[in-house]
Amino acid sequence: MTQHSLPELLAPAGDMSCFLAGMAAGADATYLGLKNFSARAGAENFSTTELARMVDLANQNGRKIYVAFNSLIKASDIPAAGRLIKRLQRDAQPHGLIIQDIGLIDVARQAGFEGELH
Repeated sequence: MTQHSLPELLAPAGDMSCFLAGMAAGADATYLGLKNFSARAGAENFSTTELARMVDLANQNGRKIYVAFNSLIKASDIPAAGRLIKRLQRDAQPHGLIIQDIGLIDVARQAGFEGELH
């Protein structure tokens, strides 16, 4: 018999108030973009320092944070994307990445990312 897990309720966060509202409303996880490699580059988005504080708060409350890399990556962007993912793992440790460009899966693993890849 296959064991099924419950779906997660995800809340988008374009800024800190949206993140806190999602937490207050009981979302299991929050997804957000960073200043680079986000389809919503016009949104406020977050720095890795802000992200680290958010991950700490999420961990304290049994929640998760996913970082969206929801744009296609050009070959010339791969080194910068790898450096950013390495910095995410080292400084913030989000629970997962939501990736649009499947080529980033290998980049994420090569950069040492240990979280979930979606």
